[in-house]
Amino acid sequence: MVIKYRVRTIVEGDVEGKGLVINQAVSLLGDLDPKNGVLLGKYFVKDLILFIPYGKGSTVGSYVIYGLKKYSNPPKAIVMSRADAVTITGCILADIPLFDGLPIEFFKKERMIERVRIKDNICEVFE
Repeated sequence: MVIKYRVRTIVEGDVEGKGLVINQAVSLLGDLDPKNGVLLGKYFVKDLILFIPYGKGSTVGSYVIYGLKKYSNPPKAIVMSRADAVTITGCILADIPLFDGLPIEFFKKERMIERVRIKDNICEVFE
């Protein structure tokens, strides 16, 4: 089954791949290790489309996102319900596609998604 969502493009890029949905706000400074590409101590984000509802915490988080790129561990894209200035700045610095506008209900369940495609402000989720 394919579910389509209209999203807003903040940092451009067409992407396709596996997705990881996180069901809680993420503190980029405390929850994400850029050297190892590990989120919340258990998820490797490299080459995944990362879905997080919203960010929280320090402005240093922008540099954590940039660190993912520097250490060759970036996600293919980040998709949010509501993007914040810290995540936007980090994605611009690291040239990681960023989208927002997903309904908060999308993030209720933490899960892997086998296939996601984002193009022309449409996010297709194959579940």
